[in-house]
Amino acid sequence: MNLRSIATRTAVTGAITALAAGALVGATSGAANAVEASTDYACSLSSPIQSPLGTFNLVVSTPVIPPTATAGQSFPGGLLALDATLTIPSPTGAALANYKVDHADATDYAVGLGSTSIAAPIAFGAPTVHEDGSATVLGAAANQPFTLPPAGTYKAMLPGAFNMDTTIDMGAGPIPATIACTSDAPGDLGSVQVTKGVSAIAGKVAKTTKGYKLTAVVDRLGDDVVPAGKVVAKLGTKKIDTKTLKNGKAVFALPKSAKGKTAKLIYKGDGYTAGKSTSVKIK
Repeated sequence: MNLRSIATRTAVTGAITALAAGALVGATSGAANAVEASTDYACSLSSPIQSPLGTFNLVVSTPVIPPTATAGQSFPGGLLALDATLTIPSPTGAALANYKVDHADATDYAVGLGSTSIAAPIAFGAPTVHEDGSATVLGAAANQPFTLPPAGTYKAMLPGAFNMDTTIDMGAGPIPATIACTSDAPGDLGSVQVTKGVSAIAGKVAKTTKGYKLTAVVDRLGDDVVPAGKVVAKLGTKKIDTKTLKNGKAVFALPKSAKGKTAKLIYKGDGYTAGKSTSVKIK
C-alpha cells in the first residue's frame, strides 16, 4: 500500500491538568467527571517526502478543571501523568505495521491556557494490529514546568498544530519520518477563571538628615510570587509620589514636616496580584 493512501484517525485519552485551589492536582484517565475535547486535524507526511495523509481526529480527556486558579503560580514538571490511546482505522493499521512503524513521538504536544503553554510530550509505542486491519497504539506523557497567566478567564485549548516523529522502513532500513498536523479550529477543555493573588503591604519609616525615608514592602500571601506594579504615597490627603516596585519594594522621601502625620501607601496591583493599602504614623 502506498503511503499516500494512509488516512489515520487518532483518539488520545488521558489526564493533562487539574488546577484546584491554586494548586496542581494529578489525576488518572479514570478520574470521575472527566471532560473531553475533539479536534479534526489536517495531517501530512512532511518528511522524508511531502504527502497529505487526510484528517486525524484528536480526542483529549481530562479531569474537570476547577473554575478558578491563582495567577502567576508556577508548577514543576512530572506532577501528573498522561495516558494516550492512538486508534488507527483499517487498513491503515496494517499498512503501518508493514512499514515497521514501532513508535511515534508528539514532542511538541501542549495545551494552551491564555499565554501559558502546558507541554505534555506524548511518546507512543508500537501499534497492535487487529484482524480487521485497524490498530491501537498506547502512549504516555507527563507535564513539563509551567506558570499560570495573568488574571482573566481562559479556555484550555488543544494545540492548533503538533508533529509526530517516527521512522518508516520501505525495504532499505528505517528512516526518520514526521507527520505534521494542523487545525484552524482546535477544541477546548472548558474555561478557567485565573484570579489575582492576595497582597499584603507594610510601611517602614527611617529618619534621614532631610526628613524621613518611607519604604513600602509588598508581598503576595501564600506563595513566592513577587508583586510588580506601582505604589502611591500620600501624606494626609496630599499625594507625595508614585513609585514602581522593585523586588517588591518602593522607597519615598518625606520632609521633616511629616512628623506626627499619617502617611498612606496604596498598592495599585498588577495583572497577577490584587491591590492593597495601609497607613503609617510618622513618629
